[in-house]
Amino acid sequence: GTITLNNTGIIKTTNGGQAIDFDAAASGGATIVINNLAGGELRSFGQDAIRPGQGAVVTNAGLIYSDGPANNNYDGVDWQGKSGKVINQASGVISGLRHGITSDVNVDVTNAAGATIIGRNGSGVGSDGGGTVVNNGTIVGRWDGVATNGDGDGVDIDLIGTVRNFGTIRGISATGVTQVIICGGIDLSSGAIVGATAMIAMSFAQVATVNGNPNPKAMFIDYGW
Repeated sequence: GTITLNNTGIIKTTNGGQAIDFDAAASGGATIVINNLAGGELRSFGQDAIRPGQGAVVTNAGLIYSDGPANNNYDGVDWQGKSGKVINQASGVISGLRHGITSDVNVDVTNAAGATIIGRNGSGVGSDGGGTVVNNGTIVGRWDGVATNGDGDGVDIDLIGTVRNFGTIRGISATGVTQVIICGGIDLSSGAIVGATAMIAMSFAQVATVNGNPNPKAMFIDYGW
C-alpha cells in the first residue's frame, strides 16, 4: 500500500504520543511519503515528534519539534529500529529534545543550505548503526544545561558512516554524571568525512573523530574553513 501525508498546518500532541506514528509499518512493503511543507508543524510534547516507519521518505520545509521535561529521550525524527530518508529543505528546522534525527540501524540525511537540524540534549544526527549525511546547512548537537547526561555531537554514527559536509556541523557542549561524555563536531566509528568550504566546530573537545581517534583515518578532501 501507499501512505502519503502532506501537511501545511499543525499536527501536535500535548501530553505524550507522536504527532505522526507509522512505526508499525515495519516490513518495508508500504510506500510511505511524509511531506511537511513550508509553514507546516509536526510537534510533540512528551514523545518523539515523528516515527516514520520502515523505508519512509520524510521531506521537511517546515518545523519538526519534540519537547518535554529534561532527562527524557524525545527526538525530532526517531526511526527506532528502522531506517529511511530525511530531506530537510532550505526553510526546514528539525529540533529534538534529545536528538534531532536518530535511528537504531541507519540514517540517510540530506540537509540543504539554509536548513537546520538540532539535538538540544544530544546529537543533531545520530545512529547506533551506519549512516550517510550530506550537509549544506547547519547541524548542531549540544547539552541543554539541565539534563544529567547530554552527548552533544553534531553527527554521531556508531558504525560505518559517510559525512559530506559543505555547511556547518557543531558539537557545542556535553556533560556526564553516570558516564564520561565528550562532544565533537563529527564522531564516526569508521568511514569517510568529505568537505569543501566547510566548517566542523566544537566547544571544548575534538573536532572530528573516527573510531575515537582525533587524527582519523578518514578522507578529508578539499577541506577548508
